[in-house]
Amino acid sequence: MKGGITKRIEDTVKALDQGQLKKALYLTENNEKLKRHHQFVEEAARTCLASKDNKEVCKVAMEEAKDKMQETISLPIDDTSLEGVEEMLSPEKPPEQPTEAKPAAEKTDEELYEECEEC
Repeated sequence: MKGGITKRIEDTVKALDQGQLKKALYLTENNEKLKRHHQFVEEAARTCLASKDNKEVCKVAMEEAKDKMQETISLPIDDTSLEGVEEMLSPEKPPEQPTEAKPAAEKTDEELYEECEEC
């Protein structure tokens, strides 16, 4: 069960999908976390008001607002494999190369100091 902000965003997307601008505005107003989403809906509403005679322009504006909102809750990662998950979960990533094999430009100050014979 979803709750909070994600639920509100999904309800707003659904409202926009059904052409319910007023409901979408209501769902996103007076909430600091949904401020950007409210701007998307408000922009679509203003476009619709400016072109009352052209319903197609309004439909496109609502579709754009819906797409922008969905981008905020959809992860860009489509990979369903477990490859790389272990590295993401481990608190310390293993070094890619041994310290001795690093070029001088990639070594930290501490490593350079340790290698220096008589600094």
